[in-house]
Amino acid sequence: MESLYREIRALRIYEGATEVQQLIIGRDVLRPGANLGARHA
Repeated sequence: MESLYREIRALRIYEGATEVQQLIIGRDVLRPGANLGARHA
């Protein structure tokens, strides 16, 4: 049981990270005056 829990937990953390990336990308794309050709640090 413990090993299954650890595997599932790792997948949930990874999925959460990709959701955050999608939100950041979406926010940047929808930002007024966004210049999609250039990326600012």
